Amino acid sequence: MTGGLDQVNSTDFDALLISAGVFNPDKLRIDMTSVRFVKSLFEGHELIAAIYHGPQMLIEAEVVNGPTLTSFPSLANDLKNAGAKWLDEAVVTDQGRVTSRSPKDLADFNTKIVENFREGKHAGQTT
Repeated sequence: MTGGLDQVNSTDFDALLISAGVFNPDKLRIDMTSVRFVKSLFEGHELIAAIYHGPQMLIEAEVVNGPTLTSFPSLANDLKNAGAKWLDEAVVTDQGRVTSRSPKDLADFNTKIVENFREGKHAGQTT
């Protein structure tokens, strides 16, 4: 891919992985082009996977009102305040979102991502 995120169409993507780390999601969530991209993928019923602090981006894109999610424990209240039900589990899948707590849960996270890729679009998800 050449060019910036503002030069791509979300309909050309089947999934998004928001990687681990503290600073990456924090920097992305202040970039409105990135936020709109995440929201448009969700609205297109594409798989969105986020681990560690990645769910911060889901909060910013306003796609966490209602589902059950997990994250690094320090984000639990942020997710709850945004409308999610938070669980302290290795991986949680709900409404086209696969979330995981930390890199120590990568094996479970990766397995669940592959399962969801096989399922395809998640029609009927709600925000």
